[in-house]
Amino acid sequence: MSKIVKVEFTKLKRLKELMIEFPEKGVVALMGENGIGKSTVLHALACLYRPHEHLQVKKSDIGSWWTDWFVPHTGNYWRGSSLRVYFSDSPDGVVYCKEEDRWQPRKLNRRERYNRFIGLQSCMPHIEVESQKTRFEFVVSDLDLSAKKQQDMVDAASLILNRRYKAIKRGSKGTGLRRFLVATVEQGRPPAESSYTSHYMGAGEYKVLKLIQEVISAPDEGFLIIEEIEVSIHEAALRRLVTWLIEQADKKNLQIVLSTHWPRIVEFAKELSIRSLHATPEKVVCINGFRPMSLHRMSGNEADMRVINIWVEDSLARCIVQQVCTELGILPNMVISSFGAIDNAFSVGAVLELEGRDINKNLVVTDGDRYPTEDDKKTQIQRALSGTGEALVKAQQDAQRWFVQFEPLMPDGGRVNPERFLLEAARRTADAGQANPWINNFLEFVDQNVFPDPDKSIIFNLHKNFSLSVENIERFLIEAATKDAAWPFFTDSVRQRLRESAGNLGLDLKEAV
Repeated sequence: MSKIVKVEFTKLKRLKELMIEFPEKGVVALMGENGIGKSTVLHALACLYRPHEHLQVKKSDIGSWWTDWFVPHTGNYWRGSSLRVYFSDSPDGVVYCKEEDRWQPRKLNRRERYNRFIGLQSCMPHIEVESQKTRFEFVVSDLDLSAKKQQDMVDAASLILNRRYKAIKRGSKGTGLRRFLVATVEQGRPPAESSYTSHYMGAGEYKVLKLIQEVISAPDEGFLIIEEIEVSIHEAALRRLVTWLIEQADKKNLQIVLSTHWPRIVEFAKELSIRSLHATPEKVVCINGFRPMSLHRMSGNEADMRVINIWVEDSLARCIVQQVCTELGILPNMVISSFGAIDNAFSVGAVLELEGRDINKNLVVTDGDRYPTEDDKKTQIQRALSGTGEALVKAQQDAQRWFVQFEPLMPDGGRVNPERFLLEAARRTADAGQANPWINNFLEFVDQNVFPDPDKSIIFNLHKNFSLSVENIERFLIEAATKDAAWPFFTDSVRQRLRESAGNLGLDLKEAV
């Protein structure tokens, strides 16, 4: 069956110039706050195929069309709506659009694939759907599944809902709700069996059974869309359900796309694909993976941000830390602020200690050219945390844990500031023929001039002479320095601390450790 690999929304509702990529198999979790456009994406996905001719022959299985989700009305006739879909067998993509009064391509010209949309209404408790309010009789029969798949459904339901299901069958009657489920469970000691219809199941129980039935019924390489998976399901069951869906998608080569507001879905980031919709001032964009701020906007929980706050002295230190975070693959989880003059660093550390902040989420990075020893830092902390008393003395002792530093050492062991270290590391890279051509220009200028402050004014004077931004010059120097043998030692203290914090916060480190 033809798989969806990418969808580009040119214009559909509020979605404009939005691109979302999809793996050819597995589970995709579409995240985002209310009103961001998740349902619009799911509804569009539901309209891309026509039902499989042999596998979806029942009226209840026919799938979705544009008019199911985008009904023309006075406020919007959907004219001008357009998106391009890239399938595994169509690298150039297929345009779906509303031309005049008809959606293109027509139903019969769309690719055939088993596809199912499982929305909130599909999982609504049957007591709310039932229209017959008088006594009714029904008959019980097997589901349209093989004996093995029926047992698979029983086993999955027992695992996910932590109940001893013995059978799940179909109930049928001639009026009102004609088809429903009949479950038999074993409970108590000694165990006794009892049966009940889905009219008397809670919303969560019925939803889990419905989802299990849909997944087990789907053929290999089918396409399933699930709306707001977490609704009505308690968290322990939800975790087991997500794990089971991931296993089934892998086993049957299914594409499963689900929408969710459940923040803890990020804990499955290694097993499924997360796509986060995020609103910028201009438009909605899609982020592969998740960003802590987006997660925080959904949950309102500070802990969900999983952000490490880093304080540095100046813009150069910021760029160095950004480079280290990029190498570790955790830059999106960093918030980097400047404390200014070096003495302010110890005031920041003092506040972190007194307020009892999370050691994994806060870090002060010093340049390593001033106050490099533990005794130096201790003296500065005592100045920032003045006073007497056991609690204060303990705070003075413990406050050193917030600090790490660069190690800007020259080959002779002399300690310089980071500007000079980077310049000399870049010089060695240039001598090896591995530096950007700008580096040679920088070195020539530096060697031909004498500056009032031969270290601290280097980058500023390069900026003035070459009409490049300070940030660009810093990045050129850092890029060259990363190729020098001294770079790992220069950044090791910062790198090791960030590795430890990232591991404790559950962040996915990209760098081989």
